[in-house]
Amino acid sequence: NDLTIGEALPDMEVIGPDVYVEARLELGSAQRRVAEVVDETLDGLAQSARNVQIFKTFYGFDESGRRRTLEAVGNMFGVTRERIRQIVEAIWDEISATGASVMTHDLLVAELIRVDELAKLVGKVAI
Repeated sequence: NDLTIGEALPDMEVIGPDVYVEARLELGSAQRRVAEVVDETLDGLAQSARNVQIFKTFYGFDESGRRRTLEAVGNMFGVTRERIRQIVEAIWDEISATGASVMTHDLLVAELIRVDELAKLVGKVAI
């Protein structure tokens, strides 16, 4: 057998199928939790439906479930990445003005971090 060290040692960056399934289930659950908070939070805002959709698309709260760059969202909606940034910032400003900002913002940030971590983890499945 002519194995190299790289072939003989397991790749610690890759997860097994059992961990993948568990992480995938938790990812779906985390995405649903975030989507519920977002829907409740955005429901009472004075933003247009288009701006709300931009916000959801940017953070992956749409049907895709994946975050996108400012540029990608701008291309989808036919505006500049700067305009997308302004819309997202305006929505966060309005959320802050409702008084729910600290709890809502902290919850969303924590859940978004968890979603990102899980998404990265499920991308490292062993075959």
